Amino acid sequence: MPSNRYGMSFVFKKKNIDVCLEFEPDNPMDVNAIVAKACVNGKWTDLGTIPKLKIRKVTKAIRNNKLTKVKFQRPPYSEAVRDGIYPITWTCSLVLIKMGKWDGDSSHYVYNEDLSNLH
Repeated sequence: MPSNRYGMSFVFKKKNIDVCLEFEPDNPMDVNAIVAKACVNGKWTDLGTIPKLKIRKVTKAIRNNKLTKVKFQRPPYSEAVRDGIYPITWTCSLVLIKMGKWDGDSSHYVYNEDLSNLH
């Protein structure tokens, strides 16, 4: 797995699902952006980005090797999608579990902030 990607697998509805968090240093909005992805039918699919107020603490957890689990909070598709009522869309969120207590959200985060000294 590339060094800018943190990933793991978990079982959901008896299927093994690979998920990852990937740093996007070339993101034009924010060089610190972290995107969540899931491997669906053999292809990595973007689920969304980590909210900017959580970037510091998630980056710190990844760098310090403290994340222990990444899992879906809700199923990766809604019941309406499964029943054919709506087109296929992702309606999931991820739960990130780490060793120890999470730091608080950063209320003063600025896009493209220098996080190189974050430990």
